Amino acid sequence: MEGSGRCASPVGSPLIGGNRKSETLSGASLLSKDLRSEDIRRAKTLCLYGREFDDDIVEYVVTKLLPEAQGLIKIEITDTQISAKGMKTLTRAIWTNSPCEKLEELVFHNIHMHYEETTQLKEVIMKNRKHLRRLIIQNCHMNDSAAEPIVQAIG
Repeated sequence: MEGSGRCASPVGSPLIGGNRKSETLSGASLLSKDLRSEDIRRAKTLCLYGREFDDDIVEYVVTKLLPEAQGLIKIEITDTQISAKGMKTLTRAIWTNSPCEKLEELVFHNIHMHYEETTQLKEVIMKNRKHLRRLIIQNCHMNDSAAEPIVQAIG
């Protein structure tokens, strides 16, 4: 994956760095579940990047972040500990409960994806078809049946 497609390492990078406000929800601020509504609404990118992210964070993302994050244009999920159930919950929320309908970039790297998650991911792709410019699914563990909905969405 090229460097510009990856979010910064999550744990060391705060949401707000110095006086410069970030438009990325990631890192320690996200893991602490202590983000302000104004930061969530301003966000353009949601990054779940690293082994620290697991099912515990999914509930926070689904109930607190996605309903308020209307301006998201990029979602990256990379090398996490999110289970199949957590991924299913997350992809369903992005599809059905998220007000963001202008995603330009979806990145999935080094995660397990099953048929149920990819079927919902297909719906996310279709929902954002007009704006989606980049879809990266790299080094993800999935079988042929899980890959089929993705093929249908981009085909």
